[in-house]
Amino acid sequence: MQMINGYYSIGETASLTGLTVKTIRHYANENVVAPSVLSEKGYRLYAPSDIWRLALVRLLRNMEFNLPQVRSILNQSADIPSVIRWQKDILDLQIRHLTDVRSRLEQIPFSTLSDASLTHLHMILEAMNMSKEDKQAWLTDRWSEVMIPEDASEDWKIAFLQQLKDSLPTEWNAEQIRAWTELQEFLEAPMYRDQLRETVRPFWQLLEKRTIEPDDWRTLMGKVMDRAIVASQASLTVDDSEVQSIVEEWINVFSTVFHLPVDETFIARFSYYAELVVCEPNKRLWEIMIRLNPEKMESPFRAQVLMLEGLRWKLKQMK
Repeated sequence: MQMINGYYSIGETASLTGLTVKTIRHYANENVVAPSVLSEKGYRLYAPSDIWRLALVRLLRNMEFNLPQVRSILNQSADIPSVIRWQKDILDLQIRHLTDVRSRLEQIPFSTLSDASLTHLHMILEAMNMSKEDKQAWLTDRWSEVMIPEDASEDWKIAFLQQLKDSLPTEWNAEQIRAWTELQEFLEAPMYRDQLRETVRPFWQLLEKRTIEPDDWRTLMGKVMDRAIVASQASLTVDDSEVQSIVEEWINVFSTVFHLPVDETFIARFSYYAELVVCEPNKRLWEIMIRLNPEKMESPFRAQVLMLEGLRWKLKQMK
């Protein structure tokens, strides 16, 4: 490679540094590394020291230093160790950001995107970018619209919505994102909303005869559910004395609260209400909620199923 009076042309400089001619011109225009000489014809000529500086610029740029930082290092106008520490902090932030982006990309349920519409893709990406607080607010609003009548008292609304507490996961994976989008579609669909309202209507009609405060109701039902969860986890059968004791307590809570005698008619009516918990569309709603947060939602559902099966067994024995 020939030098012209001890200087290299811009093309030769590009070959020596691995930079493009366009990039070298840009660095000159930005006062990062200017050519040592301009020929009589206006050609940019670079000295060996310029080649070294451009090579250093390339290394610094590969380390993600921006041009102002590079310029300050070359001009020795900044403390080099400090600049390097700043750059390390910036890269740490970028790494955290990119790691977060990659994590969110991994959450995308690709199996649902093969024939997905742009609307569906929008729902998935929107779900991924919603905060847990926003998701909780959305779920609470929809639950109130669908599961609670407008004329319900405020204290019972609050008590009824307590079942949503901690129903959403903290960390989300692809399956949970898929479940969330299904839940959104489910609770927005007019047909399912109407069906869900019908399944909870008998419960709210019963509440008109109540003689108990919401907190006391939650306490009584909480004790029943706690026992049922333990029984379910122990894989007790429906004819087990503990399961039947739980069923008796469950029935007695309702009969006491609503001042109704425990007879065959009441138990049959109570069984009808209980069956609504696992009928469509409640069953599908539970299935989605379990996929959304299996750790929190699966045990209560299994417990309710065990109680219902125990109630069926009791009715069969009575007949």
